[in-house]
Amino acid sequence: MSSGRVAPGTRVVLPVTYQSRGEAAMRLEFEIEHDSAVLDMLGVPADAHQPPVQILESTTINDNRRRFVIGRSNELPLPEGSLINLSIYIAANARPDIVRLYLTDIIAVTNDGARHGVTATRGELEITDSTPPNGLRVYPSAVVNLASLIAGPVAPGESIRIAGNLV
Repeated sequence: MSSGRVAPGTRVVLPVTYQSRGEAAMRLEFEIEHDSAVLDMLGVPADAHQPPVQILESTTINDNRRRFVIGRSNELPLPEGSLINLSIYIAANARPDIVRLYLTDIIAVTNDGARHGVTATRGELEITDSTPPNGLRVYPSAVVNLASLIAGPVAPGESIRIAGNLV
């Protein structure tokens, strides 16, 4: 798992990667421990593999623990590299801190049902005290009536156009 910097109220995507180290796994099961008061997460398969990797199960064990079971439907071994992407949503009221994500209870299973050893590294997110300088900035003059393209007040029910600059 990797690390990154985030601001409160934002979303970040962290990949979960796999290296077989010579033993091909058919299924991979793990749990991620996190602080649910600060973040929430959703796992989505990485789309770089054909046939694709599937999240066979994603279960909330408790408020601070989520279990994932990953595999392929056609009994091919798991590929090396990014298996899933974790979309992590940072709470709007999160305070600046280092938040750690721990991979625990990791089980990799080979085609004959045997377990093989897997090691993991934790992920870290540094929550900053302000919104990053990038985003969409919209000025009042950029909100215009769609029919006349004139800036200013609009009546309820009128269509508007909003223009902005990515900074």
